[in-house]
Amino acid sequence: MPKPLKSEENNMNDDKAVAVLPKQEVGALYESQSVEYASRQLAQLQAFVNANMKQGRDYGIIPGCKKPSLWKPGAEKLLNFNGLSVILDPVTAQTILDFKTNFLSYTYRASVINPRTNAVLATCEGNCNSAEKKYAYEKDARTIMNTLMKMAQKRALVGAALIACRASENFTDAEEPGDTVDKSDEAAHEQEQPNGSIISEAQGKRLYAIWKGAGKSDADVKAHLKDKYGLDSTKQIKRSDYEAIVAFAQSK
Repeated sequence: MPKPLKSEENNMNDDKAVAVLPKQEVGALYESQSVEYASRQLAQLQAFVNANMKQGRDYGIIPGCKKPSLWKPGAEKLLNFNGLSVILDPVTAQTILDFKTNFLSYTYRASVINPRTNAVLATCEGNCNSAEKKYAYEKDARTIMNTLMKMAQKRALVGAALIACRASENFTDAEEPGDTVDKSDEAAHEQEQPNGSIISEAQGKRLYAIWKGAGKSDADVKAHLKDKYGLDSTKQIKRSDYEAIVAFAQSK
């Protein structure tokens, strides 16, 4: 770095002399500081994820996907960690309520806001409709209107959080294959599911993600279900037994 330039005829004291850098050096210094700042941010994000986010609660594992799938609770934690807030608005122009054909579709837009400046840092739209595989069995889609809205909101929120928090290196918002859903979606869906004695499809998928994440094989789980409950498939699990089976799936 060049030595500070001394004042000559401007009555400035030597101890107030200003260092002047050539334009090229200023650019290099700014770029270096930006890289260091970004590196610190990434390190802080990774440390937060490792210390505060839990598989099966904040994110899930999708077989064949290289990165974990971020769930709504995890997205909310990332937003809180970064001091950000989110606003969810329905995109009414894209809402479809066709009761004759039993097709309902909701779209929501999530806007992530910096509350200190009111600046919009990211936006993302999420859609959910009654033609999706896990809802298509419903004879009357009006019974799952609330579930469809919550799923659209969740998808928008997760997508916007990934963008605003720069967490795409750590997580994905993918739900395929298998339409993986998180526990917050599952709770809303359970209330509207028919056949209350058997676990929902969402609960079955959650159970699968948990045992895969714990390193258990399909054979291990099937043997446990057969030996302890006399079941041949996860589709036969009763809701009264569900939490105990989840506990087994989570055990190491």
